[in-house]
Amino acid sequence: MKHGAVEKPDGIRVTDIERTVLDGLNDLDKIIGLEEFLRCLEMVDSVNEDKLLTCHEARGKRVLYQKTGYVLGFFANDLNPSDGFFKKCAARIGKSTRHPKWNREEIHDRHWRLVAPPDLMKVTSKGFYHYDELFRGSDY
Repeated sequence: MKHGAVEKPDGIRVTDIERTVLDGLNDLDKIIGLEEFLRCLEMVDSVNEDKLLTCHEARGKRVLYQKTGYVLGFFANDLNPSDGFFKKCAARIGKSTRHPKWNREEIHDRHWRLVAPPDLMKVTSKGFYHYDELFRGSDY
């Protein structure tokens, strides 16, 4: 089995929360979408840093380290990742600024070298009817 996946006695394969978080960040628009992903993350109690890093190493994608550091930074109080975890992610991002296809208002986050939404928590605080305002800059 791949890192972060297990096979249950009945033959069904499932991923652990750490692998699921990375899968969601890796294929955000294909799997779930930003708002839904963030709402799911709000329900997570904790993540195992070692498992996250092991899954990262198996993928070897710098942009995924950038996305993880940026997004989990907004959940630092809830998920309690250590400063060491963020330092390990930052050490693996390379020198390039990445431009993931967030399809939203974006800023350049200099620390993570990532073009991303400026305040992820706004995404879940307004709800569905303000989707255009949050992601496309419309005035409601």
